[in-house]
Amino acid sequence: MIVRVLLLVATLLTGCAQHIREAERVRITYDPGGLLSSHYDQAGRYLVAGLAVEVEGYCASACLIYAVADNACLHRDARFGFHAGSNAVGTGYMARIMPPNLRAWYLSGPSSRTAITTLGTADLLALDPGAWRLCDG
Repeated sequence: MIVRVLLLVATLLTGCAQHIREAERVRITYDPGGLLSSHYDQAGRYLVAGLAVEVEGYCASACLIYAVADNACLHRDARFGFHAGSNAVGTGYMARIMPPNLRAWYLSGPSSRTAITTLGTADLLALDPGAWRLCDG
């Protein structure tokens, strides 16, 4: 019960994100982004806990931190939103965690715009095929 309450609080603090914990995995069905530090810390907690992270829905902005983690996989219908960070440090951090071709694409346009540009899993696979792992099923 306490774990559910803590997950609910974490969800409310991350912009109504929906991270659903099921036994050995966390499914991200909706995450609009938010603070880089919060997402980075949460991704570390998932990794330390040995939880697999499945991105299966909408994952924007700082949510990409989960998608690039070693314990992550992407569902074919996942969607990813990209935009400029709130400052140069945030934009630079996001660019550094991206695989090379995604980074080049990001720096060629979306990193300088506040409007969100969306890519699907197929787009990420086309840009950097070896950088992503698809979820089973």
